Amino acid sequence: MAGIAFLALLMAGCETKSPPGKDAGAARPEREIPFQFAQGHIFVPAGLASDARGRTFILDSGAAGILVSDTLARRLCPDTRRWERFELGGARGMVEGYRIGRVSLNLGGWHEAFRSALTIPDWETVAPHHWGTDGTLGYDLFQRWVARLDFKALTMKLIPPGSFNYSGGGIVVPLRVGEDRLPRIRLELNFKDGTHLEGEFMVDTGIDEGVLVTQGQGALPQSRGNERATPGRSMATIGAVVEEREAPLVSVILGSAVWPFPAVTLMAASDQRDGREPLTGVVGTKLLAQFRTVIFDYRRKRLILEPDSMAASRRDSQDNEF
Repeated sequence: MAGIAFLALLMAGCETKSPPGKDAGAARPEREIPFQFAQGHIFVPAGLASDARGRTFILDSGAAGILVSDTLARRLCPDTRRWERFELGGARGMVEGYRIGRVSLNLGGWHEAFRSALTIPDWETVAPHHWGTDGTLGYDLFQRWVARLDFKALTMKLIPPGSFNYSGGGIVVPLRVGEDRLPRIRLELNFKDGTHLEGEFMVDTGIDEGVLVTQGQGALPQSRGNERATPGRSMATIGAVVEEREAPLVSVILGSAVWPFPAVTLMAASDQRDGREPLTGVVGTKLLAQFRTVIFDYRRKRLILEPDSMAASRRDSQDNEF
């Protein structure tokens, strides 16, 4: 489509030539890429260097790297002998995957080299929430840039961290990126029955939920009783089918702001013996999209949330510290 900035993906060593474009070693400008926001997911238009077909990637801060579908991986690197096997922790146990080589992203005409992309066999079966997409843009993108998501304009602006200076009046929440490459914030939940829960939550743009809490976190309120089986990811895992129940919520406390929110989803506790750091829960796009702008600033260890209106009320307290 004319006027759309595409992301072009190629695999060095599997593709013989890079497309024409500017060298990422030069001073990197800001770039703005449109996205679609549908069914709780952020879909970024993408294109391959080797063909003109439009493709779609999901923007997923809960992904530990750049993932491509099994079909796309075989197209980009047909020699599977070059693939390096690895295991990824899932709610059903360990999921087999592969690293398929050096990756270069063409972002608005500028090339960025990354070490590798990951792929998982039976992509659409193992990751049903990514059905119909060609891959995932995860940690490698967020670590390299300040990512500013505008849910009103439906654009993602990528800003070089060295040139990003924030002077707005948004809610600034301390952000910690764990050894598993997943972003975390401290969050407080106030339930309708008076129950209070505080803990560390992953910020996940790849999950279409508001707030998820794993059961086993101590005393939790009674659910609404609408238990349902949900295919998808549980606690940053792939290939999960979890039982979820909703509990009425009064507010979510983010840093120094109190944000009203109707309910939290309770789900079966995830087995985290695969080496991942423990989490109290997950914050997904149903909460994030209530803000006009969400800014991920990994270098300065902060998440900035800009409300569309002053729906959030300030409270007198010190910022959360890790």
